[in-house]
Amino acid sequence: MFKIFKLGTSSWRNIEVDLNDLPSGPLKCPFDLRSVCVNGVIHWLHATQNVILVFDIVEEKFRAIPLPKDYNCFLHLVSYIIGVDGCLLLVGDEQLMGQELMGLWVFRDYQNQLWLKEAITFPFVWREVGYPVPCCTIHTGELLFQSSGLSRHHPAYMREHLYNMKTANFRAIDEIVLPPGSTFLKDNALKLLATYEDTIVPLRREI
Repeated sequence: MFKIFKLGTSSWRNIEVDLNDLPSGPLKCPFDLRSVCVNGVIHWLHATQNVILVFDIVEEKFRAIPLPKDYNCFLHLVSYIIGVDGCLLLVGDEQLMGQELMGLWVFRDYQNQLWLKEAITFPFVWREVGYPVPCCTIHTGELLFQSSGLSRHHPAYMREHLYNMKTANFRAIDEIVLPPGSTFLKDNALKLLATYEDTIVPLRREI
């Protein structure tokens, strides 16, 4: 049984789910993993079925999207999905430890299930700058790469890089100095706020 709690209400309600729309049994679906919401659809990467499980918020229905034909989640050490500019982006390592190459698959067309692949070649040694991986886009439209670890040479600094998908160029931004007495390894809850609103519209109008 699936239940939905809608914000603004005070109760849960049941929804009807066709189990044939799920790639596996409900208890084996990746609901406990990080989800990505793009265009009103919630996505989970299914680590064992080579599909992306999606839930349409409006229709309240599940379905599965097959991964690209040249992508096998069992062969990737780096494997996850993010939302970029209204599109779903699948990230996978090609030969990160050898040729410093990362693959990106952009899901452009839901109806025709069209994936477009882009290969990113790092202009630096991936492991020496803290294993940066894409996490989101910023206001310039550039893809932000955030280090998942620290540089071995500068353990008190985090390195961030921006990637322009149109020109296929990287540019580094200033190193972020961690607060005194803390390290990235200890403070693994450190997160990056990449988007914000300049103004806030009041919910109640002044008369």
